[in-house]
Amino acid sequence: MRYRMDQIEALKVELAMLPAVDSRRREVTKQEAVRQMASMIESLRRRGYTFDDIAEILTARGFQIAGGTLRSCFRRSKVT
Repeated sequence: MRYRMDQIEALKVELAMLPAVDSRRREVTKQEAVRQMASMIESLRRRGYTFDDIAEILTARGFQIAGGTLRSCFRRSKVT
């Protein structure tokens, strides 16, 4: 299929007028979520919480994660 240049120009104008997406509503992977919380997780670890403790707290608040998964995601977040 081919497109005319006037169609492309009209689309460009429409795309330029689209509002920004609210980044707070953007969905992220579990890995990205842990990366976003890494400094808080690290702080809790320094205060004596285990990964299992933190995972239990997160799960109780609607963020389903096992202790081993949290540990793995956390370690990967520190590498990148």
